[in-house]
This record gives sequence, structure tokens and C-alpha cells, in this order.
Amino acid sequence: MNIHHLNGKVEKRIRYLQEKTRVIFLHTINQWPNTVALHLWPYALQVENKIRNITPRTQDGLSPWTLFARTKEIPSLDRIHPFGCPAYLLDNKLQQKKKINKWALRGRVGMYLGPSPSHSSTVHLILSIKMRNV
Repeated sequence: MNIHHLNGKVEKRIRYLQEKTRVIFLHTINQWPNTVALHLWPYALQVENKIRNITPRTQDGLSPWTLFARTKEIPSLDRIHPFGCPAYLLDNKLQQKKKINKWALRGRVGMYLGPSPSHSSTVHLILSIKMRNV
């Protein structure tokens, strides 16, 4: 059935998310022209949706997340980073608590893809520039 006219709020939210995702994705393509591929757009959509859900509304100062959870707790915006910003990954030897030469590089640059949907909120997804994997 073609009853999209009955889902006005949902259609408006989808359009809003598509427009915002397109903006941040195109900005990321300009920043990382040799790295970003179209298969990364779902990550941009997830980041934009998370930002939209925890940002307070102008009419009452409450976020959609606080309304859904029925709580007065305001989510922290401190841990939200922009999609596509540079992120540094700690070297594998240091992650395993092994010592390395003090003049050796201690990390490598990656691209931030947002918080992990299947782990805790402190785990973030980073695209490795050299290996092209998350």
C-alpha cells in the first residue's frame, strides 16, 4: 500500500535525517577524498540520529531521549564527536602493555565513525586509513 501520507511525522524525520546526513557526509568526503566511500553513509546516519536524539529541543529544553526514557537526566554532549573527524588509534604493542622505543610512533590516524551500536557507549568505531577496515 502507498499510504505515506499517513506517516507525516515519520516521513519528516526521515527527510531531516537524510538531509543532515548528506551534509556531514559531503563535508567528510571533502576532508578525506581518498578515504571515504559511499558504503560509510550508514555510520553518518547513525551519528546524526544520535545527535538529534540527545540534543535538547527549543520549546521545552528536553531531548527526545529524555522524553522517551521519562527521566530528568540530560545526556552529555561531551562525548559526541563530529563524523569524520581525525581520531588516533593506540599502537597494538601499547594496547597489549608492551614497551616500545620512546621515539617510535605511539599511534596511527584514523577517521571517527561514531559510537558502536553493539558495545558500551564508551566504545567508538574508527576507520583505519591504511587497512581500510573499522
